[in-house]
Amino acid sequence: MLVKMLKNCRRTCRDAQQNTPYREREMSSRSRNILRGVMIALAAVLIGLGIANGGLWDVLVKAINICTECIGLG
Repeated sequence: MLVKMLKNCRRTCRDAQQNTPYREREMSSRSRNILRGVMIALAAVLIGLGIANGGLWDVLVKAINICTECIGLG
């Protein structure tokens, strides 16, 4: 009974995926490039804000503490 249900579910899911037009499944290269540019710009802005906020120093101190604890110096 359970095996029949699983086979039917797989068949239904596969049929639904195949009925989707190709255009809706794939982004155009122009859209993809615009999205990449926006994400890179957003990442650069957030990194800059983190550095300006003093986050770089906090991360460095935490990394030093973790390393010294692993080695057994701290």
